[in-house]
Amino acid sequence: MNSELFHHWVLFLSTLLKPYYNEEFTSSLFITEKNLRDAKYLDHFPEQVFKLEQTHESESLYLTPAACLHVYPLFQDKVIISSAVFTVGICARYENGVWQAPYRLPNFHMAELVCMGDEGSMMKLQTEIKTLLENTFSALGLSGTFKNATDAFFLGNDMGAQMLQKIKGLKQEFTVFDGGLPIALFSINNHEDFFGKQFTIQTNGLPAYSICIAFGIERLEKKKKKVW
Repeated sequence: MNSELFHHWVLFLSTLLKPYYNEEFTSSLFITEKNLRDAKYLDHFPEQVFKLEQTHESESLYLTPAACLHVYPLFQDKVIISSAVFTVGICARYENGVWQAPYRLPNFHMAELVCMGDEGSMMKLQTEIKTLLENTFSALGLSGTFKNATDAFFLGNDMGAQMLQKIKGLKQEFTVFDGGLPIALFSINNHEDFFGKQFTIQTNGLPAYSICIAFGIERLEKKKKKVW
């Protein structure tokens, strides 16, 4: 990865989304087994994680599969009105990755905006950010369309989870074309109250709703000639 382009994109995204978050940090490359189990990631996607070989007795560590998984434990067992975090980190997932379209790398950099609050405010925020990003990327010469994704991202990989996700439009990917192939540059993900329940995060006496907007920095870099 070109370090200058990496910093360009991170600065650009963090500045663009600054009105929507009140905290930012760099996600760790490593994540605990407890975190993954609390998020149900090991239940739903055990085939995707890289586990570290350890030579001493301690809690098992894995490579982080998604940057947002470091955010929810920060608010575990808390009552919030609303909160939002911008985070950047190196992630790793086993998805038969290659450095050709659609760029499913085994390790990659992810920038994420994670927002939590009541259902109404999260749905309004999702619509507002979606419009902002669509207009901004179009102005950069990266015109695309939002498409409902079929890969389950928190409910699991079974047919029922994928069908439910597609019907509800819980994951929408902003897709452009590269050599005739569709490439998702970022996704807008509606978790409903899943993580609010899993981490006991409450707002107005109910499990908090959450959304995240996830950007694949390597995929953005591949479109660099049109932008920087």
